[in-house]
Amino acid sequence: MKLPSRLRRLEDALFALPDDCMLLSDVDGYLTGLILCPETVPPAEWLPVIWGGVEAGPPFEDPLDVQDFEAMLVARHAEIARDLSRGKFRPFFEVDPRNGDVLWDVWIEGLATAIDLRPEAWAAVEDPALAYLETLVAIADDTSDLASDEINALYDAAAGEIPAQVAALYARREGQGVAVVEPAAPAAKVGRNDPCPCGSGKKHKKCCGVN
Repeated sequence: MKLPSRLRRLEDALFALPDDCMLLSDVDGYLTGLILCPETVPPAEWLPVIWGGVEAGPPFEDPLDVQDFEAMLVARHAEIARDLSRGKFRPFFEVDPRNGDVLWDVWIEGLATAIDLRPEAWAAVEDPALAYLETLVAIADDTSDLASDEINALYDAAAGEIPAQVAALYARREGQGVAVVEPAAPAAKVGRNDPCPCGSGKKHKKCCGVN
């Protein structure tokens, strides 16, 4: 599925950053987590996390590039919030081009990063949707104590369940009841850590994998 131009531009900007920085699916989950957070996290705190922290500094030489990059992230943050409020939330999931598997775990890792910014605030939230998402975080981190058949069942269903669970958590936080959302669809087929088939020697996510 072809990305909208606004997301393609953000994806290209993230792709140009060092290898340890987030890419689009990570960022999408991260921004969603910030919106769901029980406490407001200011941009001055959450923006540097995307490129490795305040100590690392923005990976740009031109201050105008920093402003442009930050503006794209703030715009995507606003877009996700707007989609949630309208019941049209659709997360960006990468897809493994080898087998078509939806890599929801990349997205959920971004969400977990946002949760880690305010762990005490999140710990005070009792919500079945949050419990479900935290279960997926544990599965993605390979720290779940569930039986293997339970993990497999949750893993297979996660891509379809995440949008509804996120929407439900958001709706209850906003006092709206449970929102109805459109089924999720993968946004693009992007490999992540495999060697690029073009022979460049780079990881697929940093070479031809952005299509």
